[in-house]
Amino acid sequence: MMASYIGSAPYGMTWDDSRYYLIGYSLKHEKIVSFRVDRMTNVEVLDCPCVPMPDGFNVADYVKRVFHMYANDASERVSLKCRNSVMKSVIDRFGMDVKTKPMDDEHFQAIVDVNVSPTFFGWVFQFGGDIQILNPESVRVRFERMVKKIFCE
Repeated sequence: MMASYIGSAPYGMTWDDSRYYLIGYSLKHEKIVSFRVDRMTNVEVLDCPCVPMPDGFNVADYVKRVFHMYANDASERVSLKCRNSVMKSVIDRFGMDVKTKPMDDEHFQAIVDVNVSPTFFGWVFQFGGDIQILNPESVRVRFERMVKKIFCE
């Protein structure tokens, strides 16, 4: 199935936050993106070649990196300092194979590959300081700027 107004090559579907999304290559954006299925209109099946799925691309891994299907151009490796009490939430978000290691008696470090976006920052913020961004510094600074903007502008 291809959406004619988008020109996409579908790779798979996923369910997130009570909505279905089509994951595929967008000719318009020239990258892999997610399309909310309930917002698709004028869908047509076209008899033309589509962009093949890249070698090693996995829809489930893609979904782990994006937050609420909001993706930017590239993922980044981010180190998080987490209270032990949020381990289940980290596993729920990033899967059983998330890389973690103890930091002290109350905290662990999680190393995650994410599309850094306002929705990622919102996910971190919801834990009220129980998850903190350690590095890269550029991601910490972006998060701090967003928080300051919310409270100071």
